[in-house]
Amino acid sequence: MTTAFHQNAIFGVVSLFPPKYTQAVMSGQGLAGLGISLSQLFSALAVDQTSNQTPADDNLTLSAFIYFLSAFIVILFALVSYFILIRLPLYKYYVSPGSIFVSQDVDNPLNERSFKNTFKKIYKLIFAVAFVFIVTLSAFPSVTSFIKSVAPDDNKNKFQYDYLFIPLHFLIFNFGDLLGRYLPSQEALVITDQNQIAFMSICRIIFLPLILLCNVDSGSHGERSIPLLINSDLLYFLILFLFSVSNGYVGSISMMAGPQVVGVEKDLAGTLLSFFLVVGLAIGSIFSFPLRAISLA
Repeated sequence: MTTAFHQNAIFGVVSLFPPKYTQAVMSGQGLAGLGISLSQLFSALAVDQTSNQTPADDNLTLSAFIYFLSAFIVILFALVSYFILIRLPLYKYYVSPGSIFVSQDVDNPLNERSFKNTFKKIYKLIFAVAFVFIVTLSAFPSVTSFIKSVAPDDNKNKFQYDYLFIPLHFLIFNFGDLLGRYLPSQEALVITDQNQIAFMSICRIIFLPLILLCNVDSGSHGERSIPLLINSDLLYFLILFLFSVSNGYVGSISMMAGPQVVGVEKDLAGTLLSFFLVVGLAIGSIFSFPLRAISLA
C-alpha cells in the first residue's frame, strides 16, 4: 500500500516533465529490482551450502544482515537525493505553482469532466500497462521460482542447485527488465501509437505457455501433466530474459506515451497509468494462483 501510494505520487509529478524523465523513473525501478536480485544472490553465496546440507544459523544470520543492510543504504540514499531534487531549478520550473505545466484549475483540479476526458484519450494505454503486469505477475515469480535446473544431480555445478539457481533466475529477470526499461531512452525505439502498444502488450501472453513447458517442480503432486518440452536451462533463461525485456519495454513506453497525448492533463494521466499499473499487479497476483495450480495439475 505504501509503495502504491508513493508510486502514484511520483508518476503524477514526473508526468509534468518531458517523457525521458518518466523513462528514467521506470529505469530506476528496474535498477532497484536488479539491486535486490544482486543482494539476494550475494546473500546466498555468503551461505556455505551444498545440495545435501542445511545452512547453519550463523550463515543465515549473515545472509539476512547483508540483504537488509543493502536495502537500508539504498533507502537512505534515495531520501537524501529527494531533498536535493526538490531544490533544483529544473524541478521548480516544471512543478512550482503557476508553472505552465501544472493545471491552473486549483479550485477543482480533478473534476469529473477532466477525469473522463483524460481516461477516454488514454484508455488503450491504461489497458496496455495493466495487461503487461497481469501477464508478468501471473507467472513471475509464482511459477518461475519453482522451475529447477534440468541437469542431473550428479552433473550439476553450484549455480544449478536450487539455492543459487532460483536467485539467479531473479537476477536474469530483473536485468532483462532493466534493459527493457532503458530501451525507450533511444529515440528510435520510442513508440507512441496506442494501438501498437496495446497489441504488443497482448502478444506477451505467449510467454505463459512457454514458461509452463519448462521444468516446473511439481513437488509432492507427483508426475506433471504438462509435458517438459523445454529441456534446457539456457533456453529457459532465454525465454525468461525475453519475458522480462518485453515487460520493461512495453510498460515503459505505455507510461511515457500517456502524458504526451494531446488534450490530457499530464499529471492526471500519469496518476491514472500508475494506478492501473498497480491494478495490473494485483490482478496478476490473483491469476498466479490458478496458473500455479495448472503447473501442478
